[in-house]
This record gives sequence, C-alpha cells and structure tokens, in this order.
Amino acid sequence: MSNRLAPSEKFNVGPFPPFFQPSPLSEMESFGWPEPSSSFHPGRMPDPSPEVRRRRRQLRRNPGPSAPFGRLPPQWFLLPSGAVDPSVLISVCMSGGTLTTAVNRLEEYIKQKPFKLQGPAIPITLPKGYGRVSPEFLNSFREAIKKNMQLRVQARRLLRAWLSRRLRTANDTDLVTCEPARTPVKVVDWANRSTYTFEASTILKDIVNRLGLHDELWPTPQRPRNPYTNAPLTFGQLYSVLTQLRVLGRSHWMLEAFATTGYDFAAFVRNYSTPLKHHALEQVFRNPASDDYIYVMTDFMENEHDHHDQTFNVALYKWALLHEAGCQTLIDWRRACRRYHELTLLHTDPIELRNHLEDEITPMTERLCGPPRVLQVLREQWHREQLLKSKQKNTIEESKDGPASGGV
Repeated sequence: MSNRLAPSEKFNVGPFPPFFQPSPLSEMESFGWPEPSSSFHPGRMPDPSPEVRRRRRQLRRNPGPSAPFGRLPPQWFLLPSGAVDPSVLISVCMSGGTLTTAVNRLEEYIKQKPFKLQGPAIPITLPKGYGRVSPEFLNSFREAIKKNMQLRVQARRLLRAWLSRRLRTANDTDLVTCEPARTPVKVVDWANRSTYTFEASTILKDIVNRLGLHDELWPTPQRPRNPYTNAPLTFGQLYSVLTQLRVLGRSHWMLEAFATTGYDFAAFVRNYSTPLKHHALEQVFRNPASDDYIYVMTDFMENEHDHHDQTFNVALYKWALLHEAGCQTLIDWRRACRRYHELTLLHTDPIELRNHLEDEITPMTERLCGPPRVLQVLREQWHREQLLKSKQKNTIEESKDGPASGGV
C-alpha cells in the first residue's frame, strides 16, 4: 500500500477548487523524475525511463493549468486575500493580468456552459481549459468581483478628491472674450494636473465647428479638443463638458448625437453621415461669397448645360456669382442647385432619384440654360461703371497734382 500523500496534503492548502483537475501522474513524475525505489543506488539517480522522458517533453510543450501557489493577485484586485474564498482568489490569479481579460474569459465560459445564476449580473469568467464549474462557485466569484469593483470606484473617488486639491489654474480669462468667464465650463486635465476654464459659448462653438467641418459638400469632422492646448478631449472630459453645458441650458444636436454613440468618433461619423451632409449643405448655401459655394454652383450649372447640350460660359457665370448674386437668374439657379443636392441625399435608389430629377430639376434648368443675355447686359453695365469710376479717380488725382506741380 502506497504512503504517497495527495497534492493538497503536501502543500497544506485545503481542497483544490472544483475547476482544477490534478494530473494523473504523481508529482515527481510530472516534473520528469522517476519514482524512488526501495533498493539502494550509490551515486547519481538513474536515467529516467522513455515514458518519463516523453512525459517531460509533453509538459514542456503544453504545461496545462496548474495551481498558482506563491503567485500574487493582479493589480486590479484590491480586496485582501482573507476577504474572499481561497478558491476564488486562485481563480482570480489565473484569470489574467487585467480586469478586461477576466471579464472576456468568463463571458465565453458562461456562453459555453450556461448555469442558472443568482446575484448581480456581472460578466466575469474563468480561464479556458478547466473542468465544469458549479453555480455556487460562479456566484461567489461574481460577488467577489462586485465588491472589488465597488472598492475600485471608492478608491478612485478618494484619489481624485486628493488630486483635485493640487490642481493648478491654467487660465483666468477666456480665449475669445479675453474676460473672465460668466458662464464657466471647466476642463480638468489630470495628466498635467491643470484646470482650464472657458466660456460656455466658446467651447460649445469650438466642438460644433470641429464636428461639422466639411470640404465643399463632403463632411470631414474632427475630434473635439481643448481649445487652450489643442489636445483631444478624453472620454471623461467630454462627459464632464456635456454635463456642464446641459446644466447651463446649452447644447447642440451634434454634441447630443456624439454622446449617443458613447463618444465613439468612428461610430458618430458612420451613423450620422446623412445629417452631417445636410449640415454641410446648409453651411455652403449660407455664405454665397465662399469658395465652396462658387465651386458647387459652377459645377452644377456646367453639368446642367452639358445635359441640355448648351454652351456654358464659365467666366460670365463666375463673374455673376461674385458681383450679381442677387439677380433673378442666379436666384433660380441657386434654388435648382439646392433642390438637386437635397434630392440626392433623400433618395438612395438610383431609379427613384432619376425620376425625381426628371420631374423637378430638368424643367427648371432647361429654361435657365438658354442664352444668358441678362447676365451679359449686367456685365457690360458693370464694366462701364468701373471705367467711369476709374476716369473720375484719375481726374481727381490730376487736379490735386496740378497746383502743386505749377507752384514748383
């Protein structure tokens, strides 16, 4: 009868957790050493048998799960070792170096082997490769992780309260108004231990302008930033800024839409591409003197002239957009161009879009693509006025220079 002790009795740590399955070989065999014999053997121990050598190579290639005796818990686990069950502490040590790793592993494990669990629905899992886990152990594991997360929140609050007393004020006046903020919005930079104060309208306008940036009619949004340092705002800073703006009764649909995506910039661009295009269209047609407006109008008028087989005078229409934007001909072109781009945003089906363009845009532009006699007359009048002004200016200068030169 063998006097060999069980692994749990050798290390004196109590029974193993229910997920741990000890190796069928003995401890010495698992490390690659043969079993001690009753016969005396002088000198070194005999060479291991072929079976032990094979087992040693197998262990080196695939060690498998083992109890982490002497291994410390990860840094995210703040509970003392005496506050939790030993088996739970061992499983925490095996769950990975980060809390995210442990969460992902338990979610996969519960999906593979579902149990009827009780307690808080906190998704934490055990490493792969272990045996079947009892519901009681999972409940205790969840409870330990819940207490640890509560302790982490309280520790973070204590740390922030301690650091907030050591924050320095980076600016006393607003960047735009150059005066102390009347409706202040504070941005805390924990990395630099600084506090930045802005006027509510200043930081709101800066965020909206960056989210609504566009190149002609194509949205090119950028991430919100700290206007003082030009550094991107973090998740916590964005949440704090939006909360302060809501308290002050100020907000914008772009900022609210950005908040619905969890401040995920890629998701904001993907989910709100159509509203951003409408915003770009509004901004382009709001400023008739901008280069984007002139390019969009010129491109649309040229395409419509080509569609109706008419000659397009680029120089004449560009002159009219710069100097005679209020004439009725350009007002009609403006209305047709805006309606055309609105239809392209509203209708994604090519056949449906083509039908709407033929019904609404084609009759409007067919009349406008005729000979631009009105614009030609206006340009001739403008040239005559400019020539007259130039002559009057030269006459005034000559009259001023005449007495001076005669006196000399």
